[in-house]
Amino acid sequence: RIIGEGCHFIDTLVALTGSRVRRLGVATAHSDHANLVDRDSVSITLQFEAGHLGTVHYLARGSGMVPKERLEVHGGERSAVLDDFRRLELFDSGSRRKLRSMRQDKGHAEQWKRFMASVREGGAPPVPFEELAHVTELSILATEAALDDGGWVDIG
Repeated sequence: RIIGEGCHFIDTLVALTGSRVRRLGVATAHSDHANLVDRDSVSITLQFEAGHLGTVHYLARGSGMVPKERLEVHGGERSAVLDDFRRLELFDSGSRRKLRSMRQDKGHAEQWKRFMASVREGGAPPVPFEELAHVTELSILATEAALDDGGWVDIG
């Protein structure tokens, strides 16, 4: 599930920071109680070369009442919280702004539009190959670490 789905959240963090990951840590849900062992529930911590820190909590056993996807960004005394790609809350210097959309937009249509334009016009792809390869490597390393009950991996 990390390689097929969780990779998109790793990709999002790489895109938001504009930086490569230098170190990756994985923790898995694990217990002596068999019903708590769940290799599909992991926390992935990313330490970026530029100094940023990102965490992906990919959890399989939560309530269906909670938004399925949440992205939080914090920095410069500002924060943004995006739930299910429909509700966005922006926090800045004591102010709070809420934005809502009836339509969920994860950017698929825009991504295809940019990709097709780069093919037609011969320009650079919207996501550089090196970034795609980096995220693929991170996803594989995170999966391997999860299968080994977690740990830290330095990215070469």
